[in-house]
Amino acid sequence: SEQLMSVPEITRIEQEDDAGFLSDEIEVTFYYQDNPEENNHYMSKFETDFLIYPEYDINDDKFTQGNEMFDSFSHEDLETGDRLDITFYGISERFDNYMSLILEATDGGSFSTPPANVRGNLINTTNEENYAYGYFRLCETDIRSYVVE
Repeated sequence: SEQLMSVPEITRIEQEDDAGFLSDEIEVTFYYQDNPEENNHYMSKFETDFLIYPEYDINDDKFTQGNEMFDSFSHEDLETGDRLDITFYGISERFDNYMSLILEATDGGSFSTPPANVRGNLINTTNEENYAYGYFRLCETDIRSYVVE
C-alpha cells in the first residue's frame, strides 16, 4: 500500500550560464517552499531532446525543514533554445529508499542494468518467493517546461 504524497508548487526557475567545473555549462534551477509541518521526500525528473533517458534526482527535507529548497540540472550539451521539461514529485520515504538504491546501482541512469535486483513493493499473492519487479506509488506532481535563454 502507498499513500498519495503532496508536492509544493515550483515558485520560480532561474538560469546560470557559467556553471559546471569549467564554468562552461548552463544550469537551470527551480525553487519551492518546503512544508515545515511534514517530513517530505521529493523526486525531480529532467527531460530534454538530447537525453536518451530522463535524469532523476532524489532529496528530502531532513536538514532543510520548512525552508525554500531547490534542485538543478546542468549538462554539457544544454544550449540556448533547448526545452527542459521538469517533473517534480512528492514521494513517500519508502519510494525514496527504493529509487535511491536504483539510482546508486545504475549511477544515475534509471534504465541501465543494475548489478543486483532491487526489490520493490509489488507482491505475488500466490507465491511470495516469485516477486515482481517495480514499485507502486502515488505522487502529486508539478510540471514545468523551461526554454533555455
